Amino acid sequence: MKYADKIELSNIQVYEVGDVQIENLVLKALAAGIKEIVVGPCALDLVEKMLKDHDNITINCAVSYPSGAYLLEQKIQEIQDLIDEQKRIDAFYVVMSEGQYLSGHVAEMKEELTEIVHASNNIPVKIVTEISVLDETQMEEVAEAIITAGAQGVVISADFKPYDIQEPSIEQVKKFVEIVGNRIDVIGAGNVTQKERFLDMLDAGVTRVNTTNGFEILKELN
Repeated sequence: MKYADKIELSNIQVYEVGDVQIENLVLKALAAGIKEIVVGPCALDLVEKMLKDHDNITINCAVSYPSGAYLLEQKIQEIQDLIDEQKRIDAFYVVMSEGQYLSGHVAEMKEELTEIVHASNNIPVKIVTEISVLDETQMEEVAEAIITAGAQGVVISADFKPYDIQEPSIEQVKKFVEIVGNRIDVIGAGNVTQKERFLDMLDAGVTRVNTTNGFEILKELN
């Protein structure tokens, strides 16, 4: 297994994300052979300027991050604006409105996911959720809605720092992976700062792992 292929390197989880941090993210990805990075919209111009065509790095752009507590119309407008501005975006990370769903608005949740994927204009979408606050029935409902909407993948935690939502346990990750099966990608996330948790996520069956410490984890593993 090539561990670098199992990482989506990100720094959107931390507050201080200026030019220096974005440059370091790209340079670390290039140095370690990591093929996926996750950034916010304001970083897109700098990232594109740094990358060459042969670098073969996928740029994931986070939308409505971290809470997802935006109107559906706002999320769609943000996606459409980014597309209209012809930014280089290879995939969207879009945070679902988890609070709305947990309040019982199931139909609205399904509509949101469907409309988000439709608005992306065939750019792949990875829906960000929080599996740690879902019971097994809710995991099944959310997973089916994401798959039915046509998303490419699901990210199991926004992992924002500091966050009062608990990190998903490895048991929860295993259960969610089991529910999803091989139908779409499952991106592990949630305090993946050490190689042990990274390996535990992979053992749980996730497709890749979102982490701010991918470069450091790879140094330990190599």
